[in-house]
Amino acid sequence: MQWREAFRTLSFYAITVPPRVVYDEGKAPMTTVQSLLPPKVTQRVAAILDLLRGIPLPQVTAQHGICRSDLYTFRRRALNALHHALEDQPRGPKQPHNRLDLDTERQIASVC
Repeated sequence: MQWREAFRTLSFYAITVPPRVVYDEGKAPMTTVQSLLPPKVTQRVAAILDLLRGIPLPQVTAQHGICRSDLYTFRRRALNALHHALEDQPRGPKQPHNRLDLDTERQIASVC
């Protein structure tokens, strides 16, 4: 009986995502990635995210201690990196794995 009640409350998650994933989601925020970055970079990321959230520029500069021109520079870099990261990338290898250089192929052909 308890399983049915739990299934009714989690019916959306039971179909799409296992409940343990939803439960673990709050436990493991992305602090592990941020801990790998230097504090200066983490501060810049936080400032740019605040700008993108719509917090006014004077408030972001005061809160994070980064000057206006640097914030604009970091925002431009972040948007360019985001644009590049979301571009379509060709799938598969750039060249076939069994392709030989023309010189190597000629050397092999001369031996045979």
